[in-house]
Amino acid sequence: MTRNEHKSLIVTGVVGLAAAIIVGAGEFLLHFDPLARFAEDN
Repeated sequence: MTRNEHKSLIVTGVVGLAAAIIVGAGEFLLHFDPLARFAEDN
């Protein structure tokens, strides 16, 4: 593995990790209810 390939692999991994964290935060914000109304029975 050349130095350029190794650097490309590390950059790709960091970008993938950042994307996973951003998507996870977005999913949390999508489902989060600050009033905790998800346990109410109607």
